Amino acid sequence: MQRRETESVEDPSTPPVSPDPHRDEGAADEAVPGGEGWLSLLLRDASVAELMAHGRGLGPQGAAQTVQALEVSARLQQRARRAGELGALSDIAGRLSSMRSPQDLLPQVVAHARQLLRVDLAYLALLHGEGDREVLRIEVSDGNITPELVGVELSLGHGVAGWVIRHARPRWSADYQHDAGFTHSETADAAARAENMHSVLGAPLLVRGRAVGALFAGVRSHRDFPEDEVTLLCALALHAGIALDNADRMARLAEARDELDQRSERLARSLSWDEQLREVVLRGGGVDELLTEVGTAVGTAVELLPAGSPGGPPADAHAVEAAGRLLGWLVPATPLSEESARVALERAAPTVALTLMAQQATAQAAGRARTLHLLELLTTREDEEVDPAELRLAGLDPRRRHVVVIVDGQGAAAEDPPEWLRRLPRGTAVLGHRQDAVLVVPAGPEAVADVLRPADLLASVSAPVVPVDGLRAAYTEAVETMKALRSLGETRAVVGPQDVGLHRLLLGDAGRGRLREAFERQLGEVRAHEARRGVPLLGTMAAFLDCGGSPGATASALGVHVNTVYQRLAVVDGLIGADWRRPGRALELHVLLRLTEARAALEEGA
Repeated sequence: MQRRETESVEDPSTPPVSPDPHRDEGAADEAVPGGEGWLSLLLRDASVAELMAHGRGLGPQGAAQTVQALEVSARLQQRARRAGELGALSDIAGRLSSMRSPQDLLPQVVAHARQLLRVDLAYLALLHGEGDREVLRIEVSDGNITPELVGVELSLGHGVAGWVIRHARPRWSADYQHDAGFTHSETADAAARAENMHSVLGAPLLVRGRAVGALFAGVRSHRDFPEDEVTLLCALALHAGIALDNADRMARLAEARDELDQRSERLARSLSWDEQLREVVLRGGGVDELLTEVGTAVGTAVELLPAGSPGGPPADAHAVEAAGRLLGWLVPATPLSEESARVALERAAPTVALTLMAQQATAQAAGRARTLHLLELLTTREDEEVDPAELRLAGLDPRRRHVVVIVDGQGAAAEDPPEWLRRLPRGTAVLGHRQDAVLVVPAGPEAVADVLRPADLLASVSAPVVPVDGLRAAYTEAVETMKALRSLGETRAVVGPQDVGLHRLLLGDAGRGRLREAFERQLGEVRAHEARRGVPLLGTMAAFLDCGGSPGATASALGVHVNTVYQRLAVVDGLIGADWRRPGRALELHVLLRLTEARAALEEGA
């Protein structure tokens, strides 16, 4: 049993040892009469039999010359073999250096190793893992009789393989299976038994001084590995390590180049896409045109989902943001499977955001201009002519009938439209005036009231007018109606023409006289009786109607006994008839009393 550790490996280029200087130099020129001389035989690489036959022909001195000739022949053959190996190694190195794929490189290395060393088996293993989990895995083999050899993982703490990796030097064993000089592992021993391998030589694959794997030559018999074979395998392993490192670098370089090409291509597509979107904007296209362009590019329709939409955005939506403010999301109709489509959607978002902001700024500027025009139109004198062009600048259609609406406490609606405002007809003009919202709506009063009542608002609605003729009068009507509603203490009501009734007595220049006439006609006798007797009949009537016709509640409100209430009501019955308590007439008298009180309050305020 033999094993050998090679401390210093002989250079394959070292010339053979010079022949013995004491031998007979003239023997090389000896020749059998009529035949070749020693020099000619050696130059043509004559066989041993030919050399011995030539020596016998020289007589007694031929024996010594034959020995010398055989020695020279052996050295010449050794030199020729080593020259051939060096040539083959150089050729192999050239071919290995031209390979760019480790998958192509590794099989070539083991095939050349088996061929050059004339062994039964050659295989190559590379390191995998890190730290304590690092193992040597057999990647390729040549000459193996079992397919299980490839993929075997060898521990770095066992066998020839572990020693070679740990020390980064070659090592061999003439009978590995029975060599007690190594710590054996069942995995490596089982692989050796399966291949019937006895002798093994390993050489490290070095990359920048670090062993990254090992190249092995195996023989299925007991055999020593001389220095020249160790040197040859080390040289091949060295070339393989360099070629493997080069292939790895080239692979990484190719990968980096491919990634750079892909990034360059993506950048070129992105720049082209940006230019395409810019062209849409420069042509005057808005958000709708951009969405159409984006939909064509990504292969499916794309919509802009406004920020704050119920339910939030879908998973594949892309945010549209500007100056840190979320404007909405770009939402494809179908999921985007291609990366290029997702990139197109992503890059379209800033352009959509800028266009949307520009549209909003334009709309706000136009809105402010319309507001100023509308305010000017509403506050002109009623006798001034209104130019239809001015109406159009204010956002009004001069030919359609409109109503003027004042909504109490909704002055911010012009800047932040509430839901009820969005339900009004298209073409509605709105402005904030003090704390109220002033609307000019292209619809009838009933339609407007149907929208506003569910919102629990206090609103006054004018009669419908054509803006070119009666816009100012309608605004005055709505303003004075709102004043009356507030004076009456109303907080939630929408008052239109069908609800006006006696409210209109407060409105217009003739309102005061009409209110006095109505009061005198309906309640003149009660007021006269009150003046004669000093009994507050009108106040009792108002309290009775405010309390829903309940004598007990009326007594509590007035601070008198309930019998007193009954007595006063009986007097009123005698003056204007008992039917005043019925719902229809009670409502009319109630409104008349409240309007009279409100009119007095308005006159005092004036």
